[in-house]
Amino acid sequence: MTLQGKVAWVTGASRGIGRAIARGLAAEGARIALNDVSRPDAAAEVREALRGLGSDGFPVQADVAVAADVERLVAHVLAHYGQIDVLVHNAALHRGRRVPRLPATEWDPMIDSCLKGAYHCCQQVVPHMSVRRSGRIFTIGAMGSRKVARAFLI
Repeated sequence: MTLQGKVAWVTGASRGIGRAIARGLAAEGARIALNDVSRPDAAAEVREALRGLGSDGFPVQADVAVAADVERLVAHVLAHYGQIDVLVHNAALHRGRRVPRLPATEWDPMIDSCLKGAYHCCQQVVPHMSVRRSGRIFTIGAMGSRKVARAFLI
């Protein structure tokens, strides 16, 4: 597989799974838009790692739970690269608590990052992919979602 000439946008790209996905796509030749909400230093580290793979990383700080942030992010990526071929929605907020111990004030931000974030990202990128008649979208679910389901069953 080669992704030469393709642009991938990875949310939650500064650590963990997102970081690994960005490196894997870069190793296949993709240029990467690195999205993170609060760790510009970590995004810069990933950018340097991608340079070591011979790829271009473009960090854009934005909160995928906020529609205006996603709109701004997509505009920046399109201005920089001219296209988005792959979206990997990996951003997720997880509090590490089971539902019975999770306050409602922490539930809403989790839903916003995971579900609303996927919605906002797709809403902004699909029109560009449709015009080009090409594109791929991947959403990553957290293992924590299985724990939430189990918490309701116990």
